[in-house]
Amino acid sequence: MNNVIRPRAVFRCDGGVGIGAGHLARCLMLANGLAAARWDCIFLVNDEAQKVLPRLFASQHDVRKLDEDARLSASAVKDCGRGDLLVVDHYELGRDFEDAVRDAFRLVMAIDDFPRRKHRCDILLNQNIEPSAPEILHGGAAHELFGRQYALLDPRYSALRSEVLPRRKKTESVKRLLICFGASDPNNYCGRAVSAIREAGFDLAIDIAVSSASPNAGVLLELADLAGSGVTLHLDAENMPDLMARVDLAIGAAGVTTWERCCLGLPSIVYQCADNQARIAQAIAGQAAGIVLGEAETMTDDTLVRAFKALCADPDARAAMSDRAARMVDGCGVARVVGKIEMLRGGTA
Repeated sequence: MNNVIRPRAVFRCDGGVGIGAGHLARCLMLANGLAAARWDCIFLVNDEAQKVLPRLFASQHDVRKLDEDARLSASAVKDCGRGDLLVVDHYELGRDFEDAVRDAFRLVMAIDDFPRRKHRCDILLNQNIEPSAPEILHGGAAHELFGRQYALLDPRYSALRSEVLPRRKKTESVKRLLICFGASDPNNYCGRAVSAIREAGFDLAIDIAVSSASPNAGVLLELADLAGSGVTLHLDAENMPDLMARVDLAIGAAGVTTWERCCLGLPSIVYQCADNQARIAQAIAGQAAGIVLGEAETMTDDTLVRAFKALCADPDARAAMSDRAARMVDGCGVARVVGKIEMLRGGTA
């Protein structure tokens, strides 16, 4: 009889229409990686999380909803009992929270997109900032994992690279477009982009990906119905790697899906939809790995259509963009982070 006690990780993250599903999605990818290494994982999330990422609740992990009163409470986390690892991916929880839960966990890990929030943890992961960035003021972390090499992507993206990347170099025409502005897209940037492209007369298939919890899901469903077979709406899509692999071009936000698009060398038109996306947008623009059109709230039909038309007309530019994007992210971040966690847990670092 096998009496080996499996290590245990607790994840504290939230999601919702206002904040999207990014925190939940990347924690789920890390949890899946830990589970493959024979860890047990528990998620403590807010009630709204199920609306924007239902696949978390259908996963192999133990997922528990917190009452609103307990959402920022350290005791709610400590009530899970002692564990080997706590992962905190939450903009409202920082150094004070980490101090409060420290005695219940062997390792505390924080995932943060901003370089100036203060932490006191064993591992600090910021996949959107370069290790040499001069403005890094985090401090308080024994081990810093900074950079895109630690991006927490579904391993299916890296598995598809050998098939997809060579094909990107030979794509002469744009036949299929993916539009995705995050899980919730409360401002309906998806609908605006679809309408602009269709009204400009482009003859291609369009895939839209959004959460069923989006306040604009009904509007997008209507739009897709009116468009007929030319527009397909994917609600709560679980096959995003396959969607990105089969399309020729994308329009979307500079959020966590940016690194997914890069991993598959998908030429993209990118908008910044939130403050925490500024650094990603800058990285994409700096590497010419996409066309960055600024903040989404300034989106105009003319600017979007001009950029789209230029990319469609230039297969060489798309191939070069694909190559630059693919070099930014290889999709093996989960394995690297899990390896670091395992090393620290074993006391070999």
